[in-house]
Amino acid sequence: MERSPNICLRNTMNRKLKTIRRKQLEMSMKINEDSIMTIQFTKNLQERLGGSNLSQLSKELSIPRSLLQDWIVNERKPSLANLKHLVSLASYLNLTLEELLTDKQANTKSITSLTFKDESREYRINIERLK
Repeated sequence: MERSPNICLRNTMNRKLKTIRRKQLEMSMKINEDSIMTIQFTKNLQERLGGSNLSQLSKELSIPRSLLQDWIVNERKPSLANLKHLVSLASYLNLTLEELLTDKQANTKSITSLTFKDESREYRINIERLK
């Protein structure tokens, strides 16, 4: 028995619609994950940098003051273009990059940290208790 052209067309349209809806859902989930990460990042900065002199901090870390301010008030998202600034900020706050960007805590506890300069380079040694 042959199918009518209308039934075939309707089945094709239904499949395409399901595909479109699935892609929309996937995009929505991705946007939500990004938003949650950005909110946590902003919250971490507000808690850890609250009351800090942003001008002084930006000079110390070589991060543009406007970028720090935008991150704190959630005007800009962290991005790969700013990775070196994120790494610098995480190091300054004694956090891993993951801890800075999310609410996940590392399974380590910092016991002490030592920072020193040699010529024009700066070094930090962290001693951590694992688990």
